[in-house]
Amino acid sequence: MVDLKLYEGQKPVQVTAATLFNVVKAIIAAGKETEFLQNSQKQNVALQASPEVVNFVKSYLYTNKLHEDNAAIAHIVSPMKGAPTCF
Repeated sequence: MVDLKLYEGQKPVQVTAATLFNVVKAIIAAGKETEFLQNSQKQNVALQASPEVVNFVKSYLYTNKLHEDNAAIAHIVSPMKGAPTCF
């Protein structure tokens, strides 16, 4: 049995893209994405990303043409001028 061990530090920690990707895949595989998103919104959970990470994600999505058939991805790749975030 695995016990929950919460992070007790006070400083932000680096999380690799692979770790984040595996977490997201597990949430989706369990059918919990809606619940996860609702709970994260209630608790005002947000991630911070460096400009390098933001531009890597945008470039990857664009280069692989993931924006062509997905309006949400198109907005991430090219947000409207004056949008409050880079996504």
